[in-house]
Amino acid sequence: MFSFKCFVYLFVLHVAFGQTYSPLSYGAKGDGTTDDTSAVRAALAAATNSKGGRVLFDYGKTFLTGGFNVTNNTILDIKGTILGSTDNSKYIL
Repeated sequence: MFSFKCFVYLFVLHVAFGQTYSPLSYGAKGDGTTDDTSAVRAALAAATNSKGGRVLFDYGKTFLTGGFNVTNNTILDIKGTILGSTDNSKYIL
């Protein structure tokens, strides 16, 4: 018989991994030189709007980005590289 803890654990796994969002799907290049800030923020916003999910930074890609917020039930799955932008204006949320 399932316990309440087991149910909660399975529910959290479903919510966290139910949807996958990639900044590449929102226009990111992932080449390490193109500013991907808006695409990263859009992928995170999509995860937030669907009540959570996984934002995948793809293997072999380098995402150049400014600041971003990670909300509840959102997992950053970083298989590639995230570089911080040198443009200070990219850190205004």
